[in-house]
Amino acid sequence: MVLGVLAQGGADLRVATPTYYCTPRPGDPDLVDRVDPNDAMPVHRALDMAVRSYVSKTCCSCGLDNEHASLSRCSKCDLAYFCTHACLKAAWKSHKLACKPISAGRGLLTFKQVPSSKQEITGFDEPFGKLDQVADRDEVYDRERHANWQYDVGRRGHPQWQRYPARIESMLESMSRFDMGHMGRPPKFIYRPGRPANDGMYEKHGRSVVPPSDVATCFVTFDDMTEREVYTGASRAVRRNGVRVRPPPFEKGWAD
Repeated sequence: MVLGVLAQGGADLRVATPTYYCTPRPGDPDLVDRVDPNDAMPVHRALDMAVRSYVSKTCCSCGLDNEHASLSRCSKCDLAYFCTHACLKAAWKSHKLACKPISAGRGLLTFKQVPSSKQEITGFDEPFGKLDQVADRDEVYDRERHANWQYDVGRRGHPQWQRYPARIESMLESMSRFDMGHMGRPPKFIYRPGRPANDGMYEKHGRSVVPPSDVATCFVTFDDMTEREVYTGASRAVRRNGVRVRPPPFEKGWAD
């Protein structure tokens, strides 16, 4: 119900979802174990999925965004998005655990002006600095000859594409050529603006209001061409040469 009140009142729900699901370790309350939320925390998982769907405007079941599907909000909770009735049906066993309480919470407020979801860009507070303007790879990175990597800073439905600085772009192009599919996970480039020493393929992180100074703050996944801010959950679309769908690794012309 609280989540419904917050959503109805226009609260920023981006930080309402956990990074990990944990429970106290039996016999040692100071330690926690990560758990599968679908089994251990079904209600929390249902609320989490509804929030993620709302703030990113993606289907609560399959994850498709508005660029690839026609989304509609759940008629009851008015929070979660679904692209088809089949997706709603597939997710209903879980979503129903959160749908009614969210709806009840919305009804506690007298006004009905619900803010529209948008492409989340707030949360990317740290600007690109001088270090990002020069590629730091061993080989020379020619921005005129290599691929054009861009990120969307516009609202949903009104994209505004900006090109990444040279250092970020060169690393994105390099990392995009890794084929990690056989290992069961897509490649991921994690970076901190202005901090080349913190770049990497993967970096564990906790959840904190203020990002620590020694860890990356953003990561780009190449399976869905999306960049996310680690600490706020904000996200924005990414594209390469005007295309968001990732081509197969080492495709001809993929990296000159």
